[in-house]
Amino acid sequence: MAPATLFTACSPLRLSGCAGKSATVVPVYSDRNSFRLDAFHRLDLGLVLKLKPKRGEADLTFNAYNAYNRRNPYFVYFEQVKDEDDNETLGFRAKQVSLFPVIPSVTYNFKF
Repeated sequence: MAPATLFTACSPLRLSGCAGKSATVVPVYSDRNSFRLDAFHRLDLGLVLKLKPKRGEADLTFNAYNAYNRRNPYFVYFEQVKDEDDNETLGFRAKQVSLFPVIPSVTYNFKF
């Protein structure tokens, strides 16, 4: 049995954010790279079990990608915030899109 771990961390990426709106409801962006995304980090875990078949070699591998299910930022977009009564645009709100929650996997390897 052979355990394996991998911790990955990256500094936050910079981006230009929406700082307000103009009179014609167009986003007004701040200075270039004045905002940061959240920091990126994840933990990958694995376990390899060596098996002894009658012929050849075999192992069974269990893995978990992003083991603690962190929602790391992939990109950010801006959506309009509208007034419920008259549907007038009040401003813009940043929304984060994340990919890949915890992904388990099982692999069987056989060499003959």
